[in-house]
Amino acid sequence: MARRLLDDMYVLHRHSTVPTHSFLNRQMPSFLPDEYTFKARWVPGFAVLVPVAVFLAGLPIKGFVQDILTTFVIRTSCLVAVMFLLEVLIRRTSKRWIEDVLFNHELSLPTTEFLLYGNAVLSKEMKASIREKAEAEFDIKFPTAHAERKNETLARKRIAEAVRLIRNSVGRGRRTHDYNIIYGFWRNLLGAAVIASVMATGFAALAFFVFHIRWMGWTELVLATLSVVILLFRRPLLCGPAEEYAKCLLTEYAATKTERPTP
Repeated sequence: MARRLLDDMYVLHRHSTVPTHSFLNRQMPSFLPDEYTFKARWVPGFAVLVPVAVFLAGLPIKGFVQDILTTFVIRTSCLVAVMFLLEVLIRRTSKRWIEDVLFNHELSLPTTEFLLYGNAVLSKEMKASIREKAEAEFDIKFPTAHAERKNETLARKRIAEAVRLIRNSVGRGRRTHDYNIIYGFWRNLLGAAVIASVMATGFAALAFFVFHIRWMGWTELVLATLSVVILLFRRPLLCGPAEEYAKCLLTEYAATKTERPTP
């Protein structure tokens, strides 16, 4: 469902092969974002714009502008500016305060978990195949089962380093890129929820105590509450897409043939 929603919203995707959107296959201007940027970064960023839009809609703009068109242009311009200013902040928040906290700085990501000897999600044969392939391709050594039991933290670090090489090797893959977009969407949405909850609470305080606009204050409080509810379910919202991405990435890597240089 999430994938279908993102596909419908990304009406400017330049490489779509869906027949009903064939007109999108033509070359688009270079300033338009790529698919990942739009779906995994911009769409979650819209969540931050909602409390900003409510605040701007209720904020009285009088004096130097009176007509509706000028007021609309000013408010829309402010929204666009806020969107671009907050994009980097959303990414950093979702990385540092969501992903790093939930997955212990990559050490507990499913891509790491699934390659541990003690994890049963992938079969022993599949994990052995991935390990052997990565060791041959990247000239690295995975920790042994004994080393993993002796120092699991170090084993996780070495596996996480190997996964970075695997990710670069697979690239977009056949379906890996799709699952990466879904995971990026939920991760950045949670980061946007953190920012939206703070902004909505601040706007509510301004609405109640400075501008005395009660409908705007209550609306902002509702938005802040919704953001907090989303954050309460951060683990199931993010762990599911993370696991699906990990399975797809590792499976596609195991299925690809390593190109060996000719002697």
